[in-house]
Amino acid sequence: MSKYLVLLTTTCVLMLTACSSSQVPPLPTPTELVNAPEPPSAPEPTTVDDLDDNGSPQSAVFINESQLLIMESFPVQIAVEIKGDLPAPCHQLVTVVAEPDDQNRIAIDVYSINELIGVDCIQVLEPFEESIPVPMEDQPDGIYTIWINGENIGEFSYPG
Repeated sequence: MSKYLVLLTTTCVLMLTACSSSQVPPLPTPTELVNAPEPPSAPEPTTVDDLDDNGSPQSAVFINESQLLIMESFPVQIAVEIKGDLPAPCHQLVTVVAEPDDQNRIAIDVYSINELIGVDCIQVLEPFEESIPVPMEDQPDGIYTIWINGENIGEFSYPG
């Protein structure tokens, strides 16, 4: 009889252990991940050129298509539509539109940053599509060219 009691007790304990809910902490939200402090062992970029204005490491993006858009409005509105891929889902697209230079060239830098340094992120391309407005307010009339990451993508006449 005591043999059956031990077996029954052992079975009950095993069943309760298997069925009990373990307390697993919830996954952090994207906001918590972005605001998480950088771990001390995170690798540092080797040069200042690898940092954006906020000190975050820059990574290249893969631009598959780019198109210059000229909206027939007054005043004329200019935008550039780009489609491509970020190096990973953890990366955030950054675009910086410079003022026209003395040859009316407008340079647009497109890159990505990963503010989640030290957090594991799946290494798979993340598609993006972005429309980048090109501010032309107070610019003189003329022919302007648009350059994305050093590549000429088109020209337009301003004001139109």
